[in-house]
Formats: sequence, C-alpha cells, structure tokens
Amino acid sequence: MPSIKNVDEALRTLGDSGPTGYREFLLKHDGNTSYSFKGRDWLLFGVDVESDCLNILDKKRVDGQKPVYSPFILRQFVATLKSVTGGNSTFDQDQNDFSLDRLASGFAIGDENGDVLFVDSQTQAIYCWFPDGGDVEYLAKSFSEFLRKAKPQKD
Repeated sequence: MPSIKNVDEALRTLGDSGPTGYREFLLKHDGNTSYSFKGRDWLLFGVDVESDCLNILDKKRVDGQKPVYSPFILRQFVATLKSVTGGNSTFDQDQNDFSLDRLASGFAIGDENGDVLFVDSQTQAIYCWFPDGGDVEYLAKSFSEFLRKAKPQKD
C-alpha cells in the first residue's frame, strides 16, 4: 500500500486533491484492484511506487501534445477534439449538451480500454468519456457513491 508521504507528495505535485474522499482512497488502493461498475471493470489510478499500477503521476500524451499527468488527460483530448471539429460541446447519454470546457476541467481517476473515468468539476459526479465517439455518460453522483456501488475485483 502507498504511504501517507507518497500520497501527499503526489497530490501536492498535481496541485489538485481530486474529489472528496480521494486521498483516503489512494491510501488504501493497491493499484491492482479493478472496480466493476455497470458492466465495466475500471482500473483506477494509484500512487503505489512499488507496483506497476496506473499511477496518477504517470504522464500521458494525446496526438503529440506535451505530456500531462494522468488526471489531466481530458485537457488533451479536448484540445484535439476542438481542433478537429471546431465545436464547443459534446453530448451526454440523453443527448444533452456537455461543454468541452467542462470536459477539459474533469479530473480523470481511471480508465477501461481507453475510455476515461472522470470526476466532473462542476457537479462532482462520475462520468465516462468515450474518445471514439466523443460523448460522455453519467455513472454516479459522486466518487463515494461510485466506490459504494462498485465491486472490487482483485487481479
């Protein structure tokens, strides 16, 4: 398990503490447990420097852009989407507009097969971003609700 020092240093490096309860989650998360939720097995970012888990301090890059820490990957997807489409919004599962600026400000917490699990900065709700379709899907009203309803799956 990650140490308090490693978690606090990681969150300080990010300059963002993530959603309510995220620090406590990171202290318990082994980095190798996926979370089954609504038919998908989500691998959440961890901070364990001793394992090969998806680390929140891993840097990711989209379309040759400057690498960013994992939680901020949506910024790069949105930059690419805006340059390709010239649009300012995408849509959710009910075909409601979801602004690209709102999407870019999301805090990614994990992924599954390239789809990004993130916390909406406006509502703290959990959404999935589908890069292939460019749309988002509402999953839970909060990070704590996601964790309560998700089923841990040890690898």
